[in-house]
Amino acid sequence: MEIKSYQNQAELLLKDYILADPFIPYTAIVGGIFAFKLVYDLTHLFSSVHFKSYSGFLRIQRVEWSNRAVSTIHALFITVMSLYYVFWSDLFSDIQFDGLITYRNSSVSTFVLGVSVGYFLADFGMIIWFYPSLGGMEYVIHHLLSIAAVAYSMLTGEGQLYTYMVLISETTTPGINLRWYLDTAGMKRSRVYLINGVVIFVAWLVARVLLFMYLFYHVYLHNDQIKQLHIYGQILVFVVPLVLAVMNLTWKNQGQQLGHFYKAKLLNSGIETGSFRTIHHVDSAKIHPQDGLKEQDRIERLPGQPQVEFSQYGGYVTVDKSAGRALYYYFVESEKKKSNEPLPLLLWLNGGPGCSSLAYGAMEELGPFRVHSDGKTLYRNRYSWNNAANVLFLESPAGVGFSYSNTTSDYDKSGDSRTAEDSYVFMVNWLERFPEYKGREFYISGESYAGHYVPQLAHTILYHNILANKTIINLKGIIIGNALINHETDWRGMYDYFASHALISDEDNHKVRKHCDFSPNASTSKLCYAITDEIRKIFFHLDIYSIYGPLCFNNNLTSRPKKASIINFDPCSDNYVYAYLNRPEVQAAMHANVTKLDHDWEPCSDVITNWNDSPSTIIPLLEEFMSNGIRVWVFSGDTDGRIPVTSTKYSINKMKLDVKTAWHAWYLGGEVGGFTQVYKGDLTFATVRGAGHQVPSYQPKRALSLIWHFLGGSPLPDTTRYD
Repeated sequence: MEIKSYQNQAELLLKDYILADPFIPYTAIVGGIFAFKLVYDLTHLFSSVHFKSYSGFLRIQRVEWSNRAVSTIHALFITVMSLYYVFWSDLFSDIQFDGLITYRNSSVSTFVLGVSVGYFLADFGMIIWFYPSLGGMEYVIHHLLSIAAVAYSMLTGEGQLYTYMVLISETTTPGINLRWYLDTAGMKRSRVYLINGVVIFVAWLVARVLLFMYLFYHVYLHNDQIKQLHIYGQILVFVVPLVLAVMNLTWKNQGQQLGHFYKAKLLNSGIETGSFRTIHHVDSAKIHPQDGLKEQDRIERLPGQPQVEFSQYGGYVTVDKSAGRALYYYFVESEKKKSNEPLPLLLWLNGGPGCSSLAYGAMEELGPFRVHSDGKTLYRNRYSWNNAANVLFLESPAGVGFSYSNTTSDYDKSGDSRTAEDSYVFMVNWLERFPEYKGREFYISGESYAGHYVPQLAHTILYHNILANKTIINLKGIIIGNALINHETDWRGMYDYFASHALISDEDNHKVRKHCDFSPNASTSKLCYAITDEIRKIFFHLDIYSIYGPLCFNNNLTSRPKKASIINFDPCSDNYVYAYLNRPEVQAAMHANVTKLDHDWEPCSDVITNWNDSPSTIIPLLEEFMSNGIRVWVFSGDTDGRIPVTSTKYSINKMKLDVKTAWHAWYLGGEVGGFTQVYKGDLTFATVRGAGHQVPSYQPKRALSLIWHFLGGSPLPDTTRYD
């Protein structure tokens, strides 16, 4: 009884003094929004200081990290208050008070609902702003229903009991968020993860299933009172809980499907993995006149750019007019005429899938400029590949970087085949825009997942050259670095590399070999998941893309540029490039973002929501090129752990080629630049010593030497020819 007395006194204090203002519902909403922002910013600040791995996250990962912290705090707050009103307070008692339960409310109950409305509004804004990265359409529907129901109940005072019953379902949110944090920390197979999973299931069963059954039973018992509500109130009581109940029952399955997509995107699992499908027909309507567009694309000068003596261009090429799909390109002509012969045209593609060739290739690897630490100014890359060729960077597919589609469903149709077709249509149109490059020797280069893009585009070009009985594009060769070539050997080689470089124990590697089957379409065992998840933890403190390289611990830009070095790659370069390419004056100078995208430019796409096809191997395409006289070079930075040198060697070994020139060192400036082996059929494999996944970033001078020799069709210098 004493506890009840204190409870009543506290309620009277809040009701008669603190919450007596009639504007409380509205100030509560503003307070909820303010609390959202406060917790979000504090989480970001705390995580930046106390979690080293946080600084290595992509921007959208940091956003989700902080967003989940806010949703956890809100869930704890609203769960406690909902449990209090439903099971402890006398406000909705059938015995304590006279009058209809459906109309009962208090200043405190209204204030609490106002805070919750403020949270849902702020969270809904985040979901829309970053759509679909923080949640798909089911999240939009969930939040719209929640906002409508809670706001109506708050403003009218009707049905607050049922509103609080529904809000108890937020009980599951902290556990779901903890699961995400543990997964992000590589603790998916830990005891804590297992216990948390059990807690989530129990909470979900009680709060999202059994409690909803009780709610509908309570509505049945008080049906006479429900009928006296306004029609909107009746919808609140009947329809909203019913829709949310259905969503609750399907939520688990939707979460699993979303997880499968991200896993498929990285592991080529759960998507079409058969042979690459030849693009037999390209609609001639996709080839458009390009008269006058070249000069419109000319970039006079990039903001913060040093003086240069070459021309540069940037702009869009439409690849599907009916869908409004267009790809962005950045083109730099060669520095100077190095000889009487015109230099070739070289296309560069980055991988992902979904990562930008403008972000990595142009601004961090082989382009003519690098971005200073102030995110405003540029400095020269003296080892730019436009010393050796006219270099074209393409952001592909649509949804990557500045490339876009006016048909949003296009982003659900992304895959290797769509990417190859659009890239081919782009090239044919681009050559119409730049007719002086028609007939010029053409080479395709790229890294990582471009191990798919490059051969698939090359195959499409060859096929349509034959189909048209003429040389539409004068393809001479391809060169791919640290490339995804063959699913099975790529993954097997990665774990062997970890073991050979003392990153994991021999015992762990033996477990991987015993329990993991990386062959196409093989299922992954629980034991394989357990050991690989355990291994993954080491890369929260190491950069898998450069195992001996430094990590970025400071995401902030500097007021003045730090002393820059082309030789010593800055691991925080992603942040500088992100800031630079999101500057309005930069986008205007580059003729980019002309449609005013509803999201920031990102180095890797947050827009592409599906990847439909990804063949498990591209080896047959490499063999096709060799039989057609197309030069094939494969290179590998030897400190990359993601697609390491062992993976590439294993993949090439599957081709069972005869060796033309045995394994030996190649040299640059009297030092070993790496090692190489040449095979019959014009395939060259070369390593680049001291380079990570992005070879030109870590070893720009050696990378330039590599591309010079590739384009020239000459072998890398051996012990008798140092340069």
